[in-house]
Formats: sequence, structure tokens, C-alpha cells
Amino acid sequence: MEGAEKAKKFNYIEGGRDVEAFKKLIGVIGILALLVLFVIGIMILSGMIIAPVFYHFTGTEFFPQDVDLQGISENYCIINNLISQISIIIAVFITYKIFQEKDQISLGLKERSFLKKGLEGSIWGIVLITVPFFIVWLFRSINIVDINTGFMVIKSLGKMILLYLTVAFGEEIISRGYIHGLIKRYYGIKPAIIVTSLIFSLLHIFNDNFLQNPLPLISLFLAGVLFGVSREVTGGLWVPIGIHFTWNLFQGNVYGFEVSGLNFGLSVLEIERTGHPLITGGEFGLEGSLVTIIFMILAIYIHWWYYKKRRDSGEPPVQLNEE
Repeated sequence: MEGAEKAKKFNYIEGGRDVEAFKKLIGVIGILALLVLFVIGIMILSGMIIAPVFYHFTGTEFFPQDVDLQGISENYCIINNLISQISIIIAVFITYKIFQEKDQISLGLKERSFLKKGLEGSIWGIVLITVPFFIVWLFRSINIVDINTGFMVIKSLGKMILLYLTVAFGEEIISRGYIHGLIKRYYGIKPAIIVTSLIFSLLHIFNDNFLQNPLPLISLFLAGVLFGVSREVTGGLWVPIGIHFTWNLFQGNVYGFEVSGLNFGLSVLEIERTGHPLITGGEFGLEGSLVTIIFMILAIYIHWWYYKKRRDSGEPPVQLNEE
């Protein structure tokens, strides 16, 4: 009789835990769904405001029915992407203010010396994309056809710096900032890194040539892991933002590749791909290269080891084993 009572009590407790876990999961999914709706709503509202202004100054519809991506002006692409990223940033802060601020979930923005951290991340980003570039070049899979240093290239670089800073901040604040913090709060660090890396890679699914082979998906997932690990070992979001920024800028507008399948602005180097797409990344860009993927795996460990060593020498310890 006593054993039956204990079993009944155990089943009741386990059932209660299952219900709580289910409620927690539904709550997280619900918040993410609202975040997506906020992003879409703000983008539509922004477009309604921007479209007439754009038409007034250019005489061109901002949302043309027949879109020729190759024929769209650089300014159009920049404005369109800025609207998207600013909408994401606003939606994240609205959702955070409504649901998570009281839970003290960190977005990772309140760091000491955030400009120094951002610069540090920018150096990482340059190194991480430059090493695969030189490896692919040394294997003669690309040729450098020309080097452009004219005024138009410098002007284009200025626009791309603005664009990629906004893209880096927008994509990191929604993935490694808000969603990472939310999932970490309820499920721990490792699930947060894995889930946000998957979401980050799938955010690019509609980019050109994303599905040309499995490598772009793998590469972007690993990039997400790198950003997630960086978020944890540096204690904030500014190093990942810096890495993301210069990774895109140097890949696209210095070395002349597409950036995640997209081609914006002029580049310093004009290149010709001569090797196999698995090595060059094809028309998705250098991040779709097998060389980049292999180096990325190594870079994740180096990044973790470097900051762990720094913290072991005086800063608080890295807590990647936190549950």
C-alpha cells in the first residue's frame, strides 16, 4: 500500500514536471512567434513610409513588381537591407521590453570598453576570412584579375561599411542577443548555441545559391557556433558583432566574393574563379568553401582557447559547461 502511494506520488511529480516543461516550451515558441510578427509588421510599416519618399527622389517604385536583381541599383539594395535590419533591431527591443527585461535576460550589449571589444572582434573577422582567401589563392583556385583603388570603390566601401555594421548588429542582436539569452535562460548554454546557430543558418535560406550544395548551410551553422561561443567566452555581444562585420566586408568588398550569395557594391580586388566550387565557394561566396569550413572548425577551438587562457590569467572563468 505504501509502495503504491509512493509510486502515485512519483508519477504525479513527474507529470507535473512534464506539464511545466511543455508550458515552458510553448512560452518560448510563442515569444519567438511574436518576435517574427513584430519584425514583419515593422518592415511593412517602414516600407510604407520609405516608399513614397524613395519614389519622390528617384522616380522609381521602391517595391517594383518585376524585380531584376542584377539591375537593381546599389542604393536600392542598401536601403532595402537597412530597413530589414533596423526593423529587426526595433522588434527585438520591443519584444525584450515587454517580455524579458523583468527576467534579467542579458542581450549582451552592456560591456565595459565595448568599442575596444568591437575592434577586437573586427580583427578576428579579418583574420578568419583572410586565411581561407590566401589558401584558396595559393592553390590557384582563384586569380586576382585587377586591383581597384579609385574614388568609386572608396565611395562604395563607405556605403558597405554602414550596411554591414547594421547587418552585423541586427543579425547578432536577434540571434546571439535575444534568442540566445532566452534559450540559455530556460535550457542552458549548449542548447542556446546550437539552436541559434541553426536559426542563423536558416535565416539565409532564400539567399542566392544557398542550396547549391550542403556546404553553405554547414558553413553558416559553424559561423553561428563561432559567434555563440564568442558570446559566452567574451561575456557579451560586441566581439561577435565585430567578427560578423569585417567577415562580410572583407569577403565581399575587399576580396571580391559574394556574401552569403549576395553581391553588393564594388570591391578592391577583382577575382576570377578557376577552381572547383567546393574549394572556391562557388557563387555563394568564400564562406561556402570547404577550405573555410575546415578552418572555421579550427577557429572555433582557437577562439575558445584564447579567451579561456585570458580569463585564466586574471579574468573570471569561462563557464561553457553551465547547464
